Amino acid sequence: MKMSKLSNQTNSQDPQAVNSRVFVGNLNTFQCSKTDVERMFQRYGRLAGISMHKGYAFVQFTNPFDARNACHGEDGRTVLSQTLDVNMVAEPKPHQTGRKRQNKSKTGNDWDYYYDSYYASTLFGPIQAQPNSAPRPLKRQRLMAPSRLALT
Repeated sequence: MKMSKLSNQTNSQDPQAVNSRVFVGNLNTFQCSKTDVERMFQRYGRLAGISMHKGYAFVQFTNPFDARNACHGEDGRTVLSQTLDVNMVAEPKPHQTGRKRQNKSKTGNDWDYYYDSYYASTLFGPIQAQPNSAPRPLKRQRLMAPSRLALT
C-alpha cells in the first residue's frame, strides 16, 4: 500500500466537503500517527486530507458515500485499546444530541459547566442552613496582657 501525500486542510465550508468529512473521536494520537489513520480509512475510498488533533482527527473524503461507509465501518472499533467514536461532521449521533455545550471558553476549560453540573446534581441537593447553629465569629478575640506601666 502506497501512502500518498495528503492535505492537512479539512475545514472547507463547501457543502460537498462538509458532507464528506468524518470526525474520529477518542483517538490515541500519542501512539497513532497520520499514516495510521490514513491506512484505516483509505479502504473506504479516496482521501482528500487528514487533520490530527490531540485526542481526535478529521478525515476528508472526496465522496460523501465513502465517508458514510467509513463511519459505519469504523465506529466502535477498538484501536490501541480505545474505542473509536466515528461520525459524520454534518450529522451528530442521535443519542448525543444534547451533549453539545455552548459558550465554551477558548482554552477548553469550561469551569462554569462543571461547577453548575456538580452542584445541580440530585445527589447533593440544595444546601440548607442548620436551624440550631449560631453564627461563628470571624476572628478570635485578642487576649490583652496587663502592661508593665499599669503595675508600677
